[in-house]
Amino acid sequence: MIEPLKSLFPDRNLNPQRIRMSVISYWLNVRKIPTEDVMLLSGQKWPSSVEMYRVEDSEEQRKTINKNYDRLFKEK
Repeated sequence: MIEPLKSLFPDRNLNPQRIRMSVISYWLNVRKIPTEDVMLLSGQKWPSSVEMYRVEDSEEQRKTINKNYDRLFKEK
C-alpha cells in the first residue's frame, strides 16, 4: 500500500508511522478536531499520546505572554 506512494514523494521517508503522525497532526492543527475525537479516530488510549502532535500558534502564545506580563510585572 505504501510502495505506490513512494514514487509520488521520492524525497520523503514514507512509512505507516510517519503517515499516522501526519494525519493526527492534520486533524488537530488544520481541521481543529477535538482531542477526544482524534483519540477515537486514531485508536490512541491516552490524551498525551495525541497532544504531542498539537502545534501551538506562536502568535496566540505571544499575545498571552504579553497580556500576563503586563498584568504581573508592570509597576503600579
